[in-house]
Amino acid sequence: MLIRLTAIVSLSVLLILVLYLPSAFPPQRFVAQIRAEHIASADCWGNPYAGRVLSRLFEYQAALAAQPASIHVHDVQVDPVAQPVANSLGRVRSQLFQSSYFRSLDTLTMLALYRLAGIVEWWPTFAVLMMACIVDAAVRRQIKRLEFARPHPEWFVAAMGVAILLICLLAVACVLPVQLSPLLLPAMLGGVVWLAGQIVVHYA
Repeated sequence: MLIRLTAIVSLSVLLILVLYLPSAFPPQRFVAQIRAEHIASADCWGNPYAGRVLSRLFEYQAALAAQPASIHVHDVQVDPVAQPVANSLGRVRSQLFQSSYFRSLDTLTMLALYRLAGIVEWWPTFAVLMMACIVDAAVRRQIKRLEFARPHPEWFVAAMGVAILLICLLAVACVLPVQLSPLLLPAMLGGVVWLAGQIVVHYA
């Protein structure tokens, strides 16, 4: 129950932030945040790493911007009565998406994708570490079973709850318009990896 409540609260906070932050900050704030974190990543991890993250961000943006093939105009029968209404709705939609709120939402999405690209860049390394932790935990679990050691289900619940909380905080951190240390996201991933091993060890 506590784990489910943690996930619901964290996802609700994430949704509120995504809807609120574009109205509180201009688009330039999110762009400046990307630029500052790119410089910090280059200083901490080197220019090749920072370049790969930026390239991955451009790939994500290109994938989001890709649109399905549109229907040709001559293939659609135009209703002369409904055409003025459709034109008015098209103008309203164009003005809506050109507003400051939606431009801020677009740059907020860019910031979240940039941080997601950093997480994906680290993920292969942490996937290997997670497999090593899980194998080590499985061996330790088997040794405890042979020693007739008593399991600790409370540690399993605690590790599971903290791991879910870390994952939710990782999602929330991706949209915060504050300066994040280049070490923060890898440290959170490392915490999830360590907790995965603890979950396997103490699973009853």
